[in-house]
Amino acid sequence: MEIPVALILFSLPSFIYLFINKVRKQDTRSIFRNIGWAKPNRKYLLIGLALGLIPGLFAFLITKYLPPDLLEQPGIAQMAYSGWSLSIASFVLALLREAIYTALGEEILFRGFIGGLLIRRLGFAAGNIFQSLIFLLPHALILTIDANLWPILIPQFIAGWLFGWLFFINRGVLFQVGLLIV
Repeated sequence: MEIPVALILFSLPSFIYLFINKVRKQDTRSIFRNIGWAKPNRKYLLIGLALGLIPGLFAFLITKYLPPDLLEQPGIAQMAYSGWSLSIASFVLALLREAIYTALGEEILFRGFIGGLLIRRLGFAAGNIFQSLIFLLPHALILTIDANLWPILIPQFIAGWLFGWLFFINRGVLFQVGLLIV
């Protein structure tokens, strides 16, 4: 079984924040609220799923216009699934894998920890833009494979902004359901 390294690394700042604030005797519920660890409203889960379709569809359309050889390079995430047969089961397994190994960690770090901090300090507009730009930084590493992959960054920024907005309107509760599609 593969260890979810990204999930572990992306969760570390939140665990450090949790530990430090517990030592400072801060209320556990407010600590969890600050990093987005609370039960979301079902309505926002459905909105998140719907919002995930926007950057997901945009990303799909962009990849159709990129040269196929670019998407077949070893550093591209889709390569992990290149040997899988096309079926409902493989689709569901890929979604679950991406949810656990990628999206959950990204939501914990970028929307929960970084977005929560920036939005509390700078307000929604500036905080969410900065959170989205910070979210874009690790995705920009794709440019080290080939600079012609830059269009892939557009749906990543859109997803970061949309899920930052959803995090904000859901009163600081994070989740990654919609990002399963991206």
